[in-house]
Amino acid sequence: MDVTQEERNWGIGIQLSWILSFWLPGFGFVFPLVFWLVKRGDSRFLDAQGCEAVNFHLSLFLYGLGLSLCIVLFSIVTLGMGILIILPFLIVVPIIGFLIALVCSIRAAIVANEGDIYAYPLSMRLITPAY
Repeated sequence: MDVTQEERNWGIGIQLSWILSFWLPGFGFVFPLVFWLVKRGDSRFLDAQGCEAVNFHLSLFLYGLGLSLCIVLFSIVTLGMGILIILPFLIVVPIIGFLIALVCSIRAAIVANEGDIYAYPLSMRLITPAY
């Protein structure tokens, strides 16, 4: 794939844009989605970069939502005592999720700078590129 330096720069921006949503925990897919919607028509490369970033961060959001639902249900079933068991996980799991997102996004930005598409691990393919 013949990729210009400008497309590479935008690809890096798309991959790292989730950091802008740091003030909105759990919604890391918002800024990659916005960048992708704006730039997807410019090239196949940017379309694929945006799809990968949105799919990964949307997957992390859905995993967190499912985990939160499990915690609530577990607390209800155990009449509130389960929260004492799960409390350490409430602290550790978001930190692990953030580190996974950070490492994978940095790796994706490096690959985007090389002109390739990075396939994120743990990513559900909810959105597909137009090409």
